[in-house]
Amino acid sequence: MAIRMKNLFMAGTMAALIVAHTACTRPDFSAQASTVDSLRIQLDSSHARFSAVDCDSLQRIHDTIVSHLEYVQANYEGAMKRDMARHMANYRSLRKLVPDASRRKAEVEKSIATTRGQLEKLSEALRGDYTHDAAGNKLTIEYVNQLLSTERAAAEALIKEMDLVTQRSVPMMDNFHELLPQVRFWVDSIPPKPDEPGFQ
Repeated sequence: MAIRMKNLFMAGTMAALIVAHTACTRPDFSAQASTVDSLRIQLDSSHARFSAVDCDSLQRIHDTIVSHLEYVQANYEGAMKRDMARHMANYRSLRKLVPDASRRKAEVEKSIATTRGQLEKLSEALRGDYTHDAAGNKLTIEYVNQLLSTERAAAEALIKEMDLVTQRSVPMMDNFHELLPQVRFWVDSIPPKPDEPGFQ
């Protein structure tokens, strides 16, 4: 379930919130500021767990599974016995847990900096005594809530992606190492067809 990373770059209305201080009274944004703080904590917590995942190993596992499956499909002859078919089906299902792990890691690391930066700017604006943003838009409750909605959607999508990879990484690795010996035995015992290369 790869997220659409383009949704994480919704920075249109969140350029640098550098504005002149004025003596004008402005709305109380303490509730919105607390929401931003909560999002920042959740984002950092999810990223810490995500950073502990070895996505390169997940990618190698995925590629190994694909290679084994392709070899068996190209060279196995006859009907599979039930236990072999069940074992291979379980092995095949592991591909769907964390596909494209290396690409997803790169996209997350690129997006995390953008999302953190946007939340930091919004927090600064809400906790300062600014009354307008850099584009001259007045910081009203409605306008700030619109900004917050955009940034919350981006942050929550990124958190969801990181948590999904983190949660699925352990079963993918554990089940792979459990199923691999038998799969490797079958692969090694299946001779390649004359027009097919042997398994490397």
